[in-house]
Amino acid sequence: MVEQFPSPAELSERFAAELVTAELRFRSAVSNVDARVAFGGYALSRLATPNSSLQYARPTPTGVEHAAWLLYPEFDKSSARDGGRMQEVIEAIEAHGAALNFTEMFPVREDTDLEDHLASHLRLHSGIVRGSAYPPQLVRRIEKVLRPFESEFAARVGVGPWRAVEILKALGTATEVKIHSGHDKFAAIVGRHEELARKKKRTVDEELELLEIGSKVDEVASRLAVDWVPSKDEVGGVVRALSDREWASLRDLIGLTPASRLALSTIVDVQDRPLFFLDPTHAFYVHGGQCFDAVFNAFDEIARNDVALRDRYGDRVARWMEEETSGYMQRLFPPANIFRNACFPDPDNPRGETEADVVVAWGPFLVVAEAKGRKVPREALRGSRTKLRNSLTANVQDAFYQARRVVRILDRDGRIRFKERHTGRCVEVTQEQLRRVMPISITLQYLSGLPTQLAITQQLGLFKGNAYPWSVSIDDLDVITRFSGSPDAFLHYIERRTAHQHVEISVSGDELDIFGHYLDNRLHPSIYEERPEIAEHEGPRGLSFDGGEERFEPFYIAEWYGKPPPHEVPKLQVPSQISEILNELRVRTDDGARWISFALLGLGPSALAKLNAGIRDLRKVKAPGRRMPRATAKEGDVVINVIVHDGLDEGTFRQNALFRTSLEQYAAKASASVTIGINQRDQSKPFDIALWSEGAWEKDETMEQLLAADRARPRTMQLLRKGKKPGRNDPCPCGSGRKLKHCCINRLTFKYQPLR
Repeated sequence: MVEQFPSPAELSERFAAELVTAELRFRSAVSNVDARVAFGGYALSRLATPNSSLQYARPTPTGVEHAAWLLYPEFDKSSARDGGRMQEVIEAIEAHGAALNFTEMFPVREDTDLEDHLASHLRLHSGIVRGSAYPPQLVRRIEKVLRPFESEFAARVGVGPWRAVEILKALGTATEVKIHSGHDKFAAIVGRHEELARKKKRTVDEELELLEIGSKVDEVASRLAVDWVPSKDEVGGVVRALSDREWASLRDLIGLTPASRLALSTIVDVQDRPLFFLDPTHAFYVHGGQCFDAVFNAFDEIARNDVALRDRYGDRVARWMEEETSGYMQRLFPPANIFRNACFPDPDNPRGETEADVVVAWGPFLVVAEAKGRKVPREALRGSRTKLRNSLTANVQDAFYQARRVVRILDRDGRIRFKERHTGRCVEVTQEQLRRVMPISITLQYLSGLPTQLAITQQLGLFKGNAYPWSVSIDDLDVITRFSGSPDAFLHYIERRTAHQHVEISVSGDELDIFGHYLDNRLHPSIYEERPEIAEHEGPRGLSFDGGEERFEPFYIAEWYGKPPPHEVPKLQVPSQISEILNELRVRTDDGARWISFALLGLGPSALAKLNAGIRDLRKVKAPGRRMPRATAKEGDVVINVIVHDGLDEGTFRQNALFRTSLEQYAAKASASVTIGINQRDQSKPFDIALWSEGAWEKDETMEQLLAADRARPRTMQLLRKGKKPGRNDPCPCGSGRKLKHCCINRLTFKYQPLR
């Protein structure tokens, strides 16, 4: 008899019951225990052993939040510090966290639709993920956006945003010193206890010392559980002149106290107060990035709700985002190709003009970036569908529709002229020269991973036309432009990310996790959505990206601590010969080279491997006189040709390469063909010419005659020493698609080619 898996409703009931049991266990354990000491000890254990092999129910930041949610209401109800009871409390907290995780995955609310993937994503994301960016990025955002209003903020709330950053940095330094000092003291006590216990013969004094240490271990441990938390005065020893008003103001803004805890309605709200106060003068935090997020969000909300600040602050946000976007693009594109505040005709106003925040006109590519820094209420990412819809509309959809105005002008006029507002620089782009127009929506804040799966926002009534931009936060754009390495890789990443919005498979993941995977394999469909076990699955299908972001973090952590960055920089992984080809294409300025490098990145792993092998092997083949050995492969609708020669004049070789490109594309009935031509005598560059041909296949009598003549011509197929002769039932090397025995078997002579 096959056991039936429980339904979602049954699982919801089961986990709800387990949570009730866990709550009762916690209540029993916490009675007659000093909750303040228990919380300090729990937080210390998580901070002091971040790489522990112990299995915790939740990651450290959310685990400490969870413990605070449970323990803060119990502060001052007991002063007992029994070590065994303390451990029971910690174990009860972990059991409660595990039960809570399952109830978040399978909620019991009647108004919760378990098939609502949008709600499920937000519920799980807000419950686990902490920090929207790396600390240096967040501090830079605070400095550039909020610091200009420092004195005005300080006058209103008692502390300014930049001063808050200085205090938090000092608090982090003081905490590290205290933890290491306390850890060393406790380790010394334990070490002495173990040393005495191992002795077979102890003196009377040593026996007394052993008994004394054993009786005081619990006392020492409980004291260290709170002594490691820095005081205001200790923080004041690191940062200049820390006043009582600043300390209290920072506590009121982002601090968790027993009073502020009681004002919170859900555990998720604890993340807005990541500065934990054990008492009015002692505080610590667990996640620096989360604290800087909280500082930014608190002052951002103050500015947007203050009539005297609102407009000036909004202008500052917009200007900074445009400056940052333009600066990030200059990492990849020449400044001459980048236009800020690019004015162009307004398609909705015949005599009017509108503008795009940043435009990049780079050969066959046009990137139109719209930066939006609109308010994102906390509730938008924690369950309020109305506020979520409004936030996504203002920050993503509106930006996309604005960028699409460029496409409307191109469709109407066949060309578009941009004029940079501040400099008067102009550029005109024609529809004929363009192969891709790429709209980008750039947001000020991280939107909980939703931009990586915009298709699910149709549940909110957004993006009804099934057209989507690439939406990315300003901080993630920083990372992606920093590590893309080249314009073609950056543009191809946008291509693949946009394509993900149209597959009939649920795709989810953090932007930087996805980008990390892109550097490994270019997100080729054959590795992901086209894999048979996914594409042929009849039930719900989904892809979730994880584990790609870790390679970028060390660079920002090194920057944070003022240390040299790692030597090995993350970069796009492609075969060695392809890397040389791409590098050569990148130094060429013609549109064809830019498109070919972009198109090569779209080839699958097998096609790139064949192209790489063809280039490597043909470099070794002798090509005397007018001989032009070649290798041909096909992937999907693209034919790949590699042709070599040994000293032919450029005109003759180009003419033959053009002919071969067209002929092979026609023979394979392909939509595109790429040819790499190599001059074996020129070692200064990896190839001589690169050609790309594209167009729908149509039968052509002239091409049929040329193809027939080419196939009828006797030829020799050179094999390297390690090469394998095609079998009778293998595809014919001529590319006809027929088996060798039914095609050129009587016209082909195979021989091994001596290597150079």
